[in-house]
Amino acid sequence: MVTYIVRRLVTAAFILLGASFLVYLLTALSGDPLEELRTSSAPNRQALMDARINLLDLDTPAPLRYFKWLGGAAQCLVPFGNACNLGKNIAGQPITEALGFALVQTLTLVTGATILAILIGISLGIVTALRQYSALDYGVTFMAFLFFSLPIFWVAVLLKEFGAIGFNDFLRNPEIPPVVALGIGAVLGIVGAVVVGGAVRRRLIVGGSVFAAVSLILFYFSLTQWFRNPGLGPVIIAIMGVGIAFGITILVSGLKNRKALQSSLIVVGIGVVAYFAVQPLLNDATGLMIFLLAIATILVGVAVGYFMGGYDRGQSMRAAGLTAFLVGFLVVVDKFMQAWPSYFNNSRVRGRPIATIGAGTPNIQGDFWIMSTDTLTHLVLPTIASSLCRWPATPGSHARRCSKS
Repeated sequence: MVTYIVRRLVTAAFILLGASFLVYLLTALSGDPLEELRTSSAPNRQALMDARINLLDLDTPAPLRYFKWLGGAAQCLVPFGNACNLGKNIAGQPITEALGFALVQTLTLVTGATILAILIGISLGIVTALRQYSALDYGVTFMAFLFFSLPIFWVAVLLKEFGAIGFNDFLRNPEIPPVVALGIGAVLGIVGAVVVGGAVRRRLIVGGSVFAAVSLILFYFSLTQWFRNPGLGPVIIAIMGVGIAFGITILVSGLKNRKALQSSLIVVGIGVVAYFAVQPLLNDATGLMIFLLAIATILVGVAVGYFMGGYDRGQSMRAAGLTAFLVGFLVVVDKFMQAWPSYFNNSRVRGRPIATIGAGTPNIQGDFWIMSTDTLTHLVLPTIASSLCRWPATPGSHARRCSKS
């Protein structure tokens, strides 16, 4: 067994060396690192070219340059040697620093996509389990199998074309044609009618209400150019908070537990008041501050549920705590929306906020909200693609791996 393991490890090492050699050569041949400088009109163009040649060691042929790079990379295997050298990129940044930043972005992406996929999968699983063998169940099952079988690179191309390039073009003049608004409203109205189930009259009422509400909202977004200057504000947060309070109460205890519902509604009122109180504090926000505020928000909600009591104090505490967290989340989302115009008009972003490459906009500067918005706009598309691949199967279906071919 030991001989077998050693043989496999040696084979893996040679495969890794061969693969890295091929990738290194292909990368070296993929473009000219001096191309932008050759067409430059700067008076010190030759000096800049010489500096880049020295930085990237371009005088050495690529096959030989690989072994020089391999010598520096091998030093990374020395524990506590502090001599790891993977070279520098075209901007002069050490690759070791870039890898650290990329690692954080990758972990953020994977964690966010996994959590989002779990939430979507569990929610759809519960709904379809309650409506087994209905049109909704068959529709969700079909979509689950469809998303599991989609090649991820094809999904990425579609998201890049329509989710990034198309949406960025739309933001130049974010007006929604009436026909499109009515069409989206009609589609969502049909979805609402299918989801609610029941008698035909009930489905027509729900479908018509969804159609009217969505169409009016889209008309409002178009008239106010909401996508360029988004925002929620205390009124919308209050309305959404009431809906959240009822929804959380239904899930946690049911509406018959009036104390749980009252606790959740009280928390919504506290959240609306806190919206005004925390605005000056959020102007100088940090990641640690947001985390501590989230903990404090949950504790306030739990305390309200505890003091409201009822025949099941635990249900009141859970309902109020979850409601408080979600209302606080809406306040944070509103703050991100307030920062959106500044980010959109940033000279580095140039009116195209949804990124298609990289983990961040180079050399962008700003406060916590600008930098966080930049991170989110770079993560949104890969998160969507990864979530579709991780979407759990609906009840009765077997999970499938997302196709990589």
